Amino acid sequence: MTVNITPGSDRTIVALNGMLDTASASGFMEQMKPILEQDKIHLLIDLTDLSYISSQGIRTILTVIKTVMSIDGILEFTGIRPAVMEILDMSGISEVMTIVK
Repeated sequence: MTVNITPGSDRTIVALNGMLDTASASGFMEQMKPILEQDKIHLLIDLTDLSYISSQGIRTILTVIKTVMSIDGILEFTGIRPAVMEILDMSGISEVMTIVK
């Protein structure tokens, strides 16, 4: 999986490409660590090119959500493919996600 991080003046865009699974989750979190350590967070996570998410990927996304919520940051998701959305819905995590078009 590749992670493209684009800092902006009002928010940081994180685009995921490939599969977020056991093999890639720790690398994703390592790349997210500097962002999640900031005092003020506004993230847009773009899942347009995410083809698959495993249970480990879901736990990783949940960790990001909890971290951002703990400091009253803003976290939005966009571009979720139907197959990935189905997994997010089945896991129940989509209920705590802010999804924008």
